Amino acid sequence: MSTKFKINIPPMELSPDHYIKSARVDIKTLEKLVNISNNPVFFDEDCTLYKRGKKITSLEVEQLKKKGYLLIWITNDGEPYKEGSKEEFIYDTKAKIETTLLEFFNVFSEEDVKKGARTLSYFDGKDLFKPQLNPLQREGAQKLRQQIMSDSGKISIVKEALYNFLRQINSDMSISSIRSIGNVDKSINVLANKKMDELSYRIVSHTTMTTLMFLAAISRIQSERVKRGAQLSSKRLLEKDEKKTFDKDKRSQYLEELILDASLGCIFHAFGYYHQEIRKLMDKEIKDFLQPDGSYIKDESKILPEKELILIKKYPLVAYNILSSEINRDVSAIADNIIKFHGSFLDGSGFPDRKSQGLGDDKFKHPIHELTRLFSIVNFFDIMIHRTPNRLPVRRTEIVEYLLKNSVDNLDPLTEVDKQGIWDIDTTTKQTGLFDGYLVSEFLSSIHLFKIGESVLIRNDLNQKCFLGTVIRHNPNLPHRPILEVKLKDKVYKINLTDRDKKEWYIDDLHETVSIIEEEPSFDQFED
Repeated sequence: MSTKFKINIPPMELSPDHYIKSARVDIKTLEKLVNISNNPVFFDEDCTLYKRGKKITSLEVEQLKKKGYLLIWITNDGEPYKEGSKEEFIYDTKAKIETTLLEFFNVFSEEDVKKGARTLSYFDGKDLFKPQLNPLQREGAQKLRQQIMSDSGKISIVKEALYNFLRQINSDMSISSIRSIGNVDKSINVLANKKMDELSYRIVSHTTMTTLMFLAAISRIQSERVKRGAQLSSKRLLEKDEKKTFDKDKRSQYLEELILDASLGCIFHAFGYYHQEIRKLMDKEIKDFLQPDGSYIKDESKILPEKELILIKKYPLVAYNILSSEINRDVSAIADNIIKFHGSFLDGSGFPDRKSQGLGDDKFKHPIHELTRLFSIVNFFDIMIHRTPNRLPVRRTEIVEYLLKNSVDNLDPLTEVDKQGIWDIDTTTKQTGLFDGYLVSEFLSSIHLFKIGESVLIRNDLNQKCFLGTVIRHNPNLPHRPILEVKLKDKVYKINLTDRDKKEWYIDDLHETVSIIEEEPSFDQFED
């Protein structure tokens, strides 16, 4: 009876023959592993026995077959690997991603949506829902409730599909717990069926949200440009041997294909975190700072040393090199641009470091596309909200204020014509801000930081008493300043965080100027 000899082949991977022809393995060691158990032996994605440094060649496969071993290629979910070329396999996977992204993009671009594109609700999952305060539970709120549930339902379905797809990609990038002599009596762990570790969860969650926020923002931008009759760019992206210029007369509409290619760059941008050395540092950070309840130790001194942070910041170049070497033909120039430069800012700061890459500050035009600059804003926003190796999380309201404060309107100094849609950023002209002001405005207009019905902490500066407010309405252009409702001693008060004419109040421990719209409560009403 033949022994089943299985090798694990992940999606988006090269064909089995590619690795078999270039691999090496000690046939006696391999035969010993196969013989000691009736269970199949699993390899990682390049046919290497985990923790053994052994590989298998096509010659050795033939020897195994002659000895009665049956070679079965399988995917990470345990299904048999279907015959097909490398190109068919990759394009099939890419098509699935694009279908998911297109479905989400269409949700935000539907013609029946009033006042342009939809707005994506962003929240960290730590909802403080109070049924008695939630305006969706009141009588007469049925229409609003149905609208919100309808929109959320359409978005959530696509979000879940993308999240699950990224989990599969994660399982392909994070091979672990492969069978060895030391655990022959244990069942084989197939990563696709294994719960994600903390780092993998963070990567997948970050990639999901940044990709969706990018699509929400670009759909709004597209909608506005279509309305004003902006030209449709005939070029998807310039080739490397062309002069680095873009349509300079006005901001152009983007081809849907280009937007989807850019979205693939958003998905791939975090692949560098899977590098062995970078992952080791990230795992160290999580181990040192993550408490059993899932929260982080709030100690600013407990951060990684600068030399380790420098290595982590190389993740964009690592991701770029992975894709350039493995599937370069299937990843467009705009995706490469997003992957490599999404950590760079208008003033030349950020990463990768320009000087280390030969990108001089005084005579090199840094080719950062408008879509890359948009994603850099989205990526920066999501990273700042969560714990990173060099700092504690930043409050949602605080990061929005930071984006606004550090934005710059990129106008030509002579003609005062908007240059933000131009491909080149001339580094000989010093930029005074980090972010493109126009793109920051479009991004903030495309998201809601708080859900309708979410409870937030509010405090008056004078009495230092905290009380709960409930979000009842969003401000279109200021997602961090929602309209709130406060219930105190059977009285309901509305607070507009955009009104700066009256008293100062705080939300999330930040100074915000607000006013009481209906009736201003006296301080004794804030008492416990």
